[in-house]
Parts: sequence; structure tokens; C-alpha cells
Amino acid sequence: MRAAIYVRVSTSAQAGEDRVSLPEQARELTALCVARGWQIAEPPAFPGREALPAGVFGDPGISGDGVETRPGMVALLEVVKGGGIGAVLVRDTNRLARHELAAQQIHAVLEAHGVLLVTPAMEYDYANLQHRLMLGLLGSIEAYAKRWLVGNMQRARQAKNARGEFGNAHAPYGFRWDKQAKRPVPVPEEIEVVREIYRLSTQEGMSTEEIAERLRERKVPTRKAGGWWYSSHVGRILQHPCYKGEWHTTEGVLAKDAPEAVIDSKTWAAAQRVIERHRTNHGPRVRRDFLLAKLIFCECGSSMTGRRPPRPGRHYVYYTCNARVRGRPHACEGHYVRAEPLEDAAWQMVETLARNPGQIEKLLAATEQDMLPRWQQELKRTEKLLKDQEFEHERVMVAYRRGVTTLEQFAEEKQQIEAEQVELRARAQHLEALIQGEQLRQQTVDRVTLEIEAIAERLDSMTMPERRGLLRRLAFRVTVSPDGSRARVEFAGAPFLASEGLLPALSHSDEHSG
Repeated sequence: MRAAIYVRVSTSAQAGEDRVSLPEQARELTALCVARGWQIAEPPAFPGREALPAGVFGDPGISGDGVETRPGMVALLEVVKGGGIGAVLVRDTNRLARHELAAQQIHAVLEAHGVLLVTPAMEYDYANLQHRLMLGLLGSIEAYAKRWLVGNMQRARQAKNARGEFGNAHAPYGFRWDKQAKRPVPVPEEIEVVREIYRLSTQEGMSTEEIAERLRERKVPTRKAGGWWYSSHVGRILQHPCYKGEWHTTEGVLAKDAPEAVIDSKTWAAAQRVIERHRTNHGPRVRRDFLLAKLIFCECGSSMTGRRPPRPGRHYVYYTCNARVRGRPHACEGHYVRAEPLEDAAWQMVETLARNPGQIEKLLAATEQDMLPRWQQELKRTEKLLKDQEFEHERVMVAYRRGVTTLEQFAEEKQQIEAEQVELRARAQHLEALIQGEQLRQQTVDRVTLEIEAIAERLDSMTMPERRGLLRRLAFRVTVSPDGSRARVEFAGAPFLASEGLLPALSHSDEHSG
């Protein structure tokens, strides 16, 4: 029998290299597999895998309150769903989950695939009602114990904060938490960066975005390895009173034995005036609808998001790759792509189809074979979403039975889930028909043609939400190269236009090289 080993600790401190908990869990469970003659399943690659002992699934330093937030658990459940696993081994049931709903979701998958749950002390068979009862009781007891412990710790921290002591082991940039002294202590190299940030603000009058850009140009490291300076980081440093020597606890009490001030009160006050001046000069932020929201993607695979310029005086809007935006500057080399010409080109294609409906069938005619891998991938993703909806339905049911949600909330969530399931099943059936060779081109042509003809006379008067809704109904999708010089446009699952140099002057990398 093949068995999968799962290990977990809740905090990064417990998962550190000097700790023995994870290796000890893996050693004990591996020995149990060997003693029973079970073959240990090799886990696939997943985030955090490199920090684990060989041959085990796990989540180092991640709370057991959820399922989707744990890459190791997600990988384990996917392997179980794939079949061939007879048992899952954990050191204790609380390693599996620390919350009733998370535990129920995991137990449901193991039970559905006939998998045993094994600990060094007990072997649980889901077909045995007594074992199922024991697992339910253990889950409730573990969840209660955790809530009781967390509550006690919170009350203790609140009492310390009320006395003016540091109750939370947290230190802002420029400081680190000293476990022995139980207080923040300065980090000299970071303190110099803080002073430079205040100098750039008060003496050179820079905005938070300009300071962040300067720090990026100088390759000043952030606290997080490989991190990226953003205006929000700079703003928190400029507005935190701790740098002028005022440390407040979470209860609003001035902390005792606080570190010395990094800058004087006059400098701090001057920085607040500069921030306010830039905020006033910037003027009100005007919301701007983006035609291709959730329809545009980078060639790296990430979605792209519409954004406004961060500085006053710049009026253009643009799309940028989310792999670059979300703190991963080296994940994608994509530049900022101007939104207006891209959206104009996309809408012009719709107008072309409206004037020449006969082109629709030609565009969809010869692409079935080329689209087969994409249809297969989309079907796999749709089936996964359907399974997720089943778990979500079960979660909503459990929450209502336990009194967590009201009848009205339950009915609303249940209706929403069922509507999404209907839509996903219809999509899956359509994809299965395409993959099995039952060509639905003519039906697709008729649907798209009717959609286009219905709005042909009022294309120019359509609002932005109406235009975006039309593109979504047409399954419109735009894929842009990182440098903005190449685009692939599809609708109804078929390529409409793929061209080198399609979007001249769309890339705006020179003004956003940071």
C-alpha cells in the first residue's frame, strides 16, 4: 500500500533550521511506514517543499486553520484525488487541521477516496462510525483548546500593553524584536535608510512614490529578502510616530523603556506637511473603467491589471503584469502598456465583425486542432472549480447547522453556489463536446453572430460596462508580450489576430523603468 506522510508546524520560528520538530515528525512517521511495509509516496513540487525533509508533504510555519492557504495540504489532497494512496500519516490529528471546517473538508476528501488516517497511536477507518465520531470529537476539542490558548495570550498581551509594556513582538522597519529584552532594538543599517527617507522627504520635497523609486534605483534592500520598495512602505515609515521617539502600545498607552528617537519632532512634522502637500496637489482620484478588465493577460501567464499613473501631472492609464506588481519584480520583465490605444484596437475588432458578420465563421473554421490542448486545460480547470464548489456547499451547510450563519445568509450563499455550479457544468459539457469531436462551430457562429447583430446599431452609444459585458460574452481574451509589441487576440476560443508589431507605441517602459 502507498502511504503519504504529512508534517506541519504553525510558526516560522518552529520551522527554523535550528528546530527539530519537522524532521522528528518525518522520522517517526517514516519509521512507522517501514515497520508496516508501506511504500512512501513521493510528493510533487509545491511552494515550501524545499524546507521539508525528503519524501514528505507538509507546511512549515503555516497555521492549520485553513486548507487553501496550505500548499502542502493542497498538494496532498490533489494526490489523494488522483488515486493510489491507501493511507495518510500524521503525528497527531491536530497536525491535519486546527479548525472544525478545515478538518471536515480534509476528512471528506480522505473518506471519499477510501484513505485511512494513521497516527502512531491510532488508525482511523472512515468506514467505522466509531472512528468517524472520534475524529469529530478530537477536532472539536483541538479547536476549542486553540481558541482558549489564543484568548489567554491575547488577554495577557492586552494587560501588558495597558501597563505600557511591549505586549506584541513586532518591530517596524529600522528595528528588530529582542526576545531577551522583550523590546524593539535599532538595526543600524536600517536606521540609516530611515534617516535618508526623511531627508528625501523634508529637504528634497519628494513624494512617497518618488522616494520608493529612488530606493529601487539604489537597490536598497527591504526587510524581506528580494522585496520591492513601494510608496505605501515609505508612507508608513514617514507617518509612524515611533521614529520621533513616541511608541504607543495597542491600548494607546505610551510604552515604557522605548528606543531613542531616530529623527527629531520638527523633522517628523515637516514630513507630514510634505505628504499633505503632495496629497493636495495630486487632486481627487477619478475612478476609471478599464474595457479589458479580467480579459487581458501577459505572455508569462499572469493576468494584467489596469492602473493609473502614481505621479501628479500624468494623465495616461495603462495595464501592467500582476507578476511584476505583486512584489515579484523579477518574475516578469513586462513593461507598462498604454491602455487607450490597446482598448481602441480591441473595440475596433468588434466593430469590424459587426460590419462583416461573414468573417465570424471563417475565423472559427480551422482552429479546432490547434485549440485542443487549451480546451483540455480549460476542462481540467473547470472540473477543479466544480469540486471546489462542492466543498464550499458542504462548508456553508456545516456553518448553518452550527449556527454560525443565519437562515437568510445560508439561503443566499446556497443560491449563489448552485448558480455557479450550473454555469460551470454547462461550460464543462461544452468543452467535453469540443474535445470529443462533436464540433459546435456552427452553434458558436450562430451565437456570436446573434450577439453581434443585436448590438450592431448601438455600438457607438454603449457604455463601458456594456462594452466589457459584450466582450466577456464573446469569450474575448487579449495576450500581450512583455514589451507590448506583440498581441494575440481571441474570441469564442479561437485566435482572431496574432501579430508582430500590432501595438506600436503601446509600451511605456521608458517612463516606468523602475
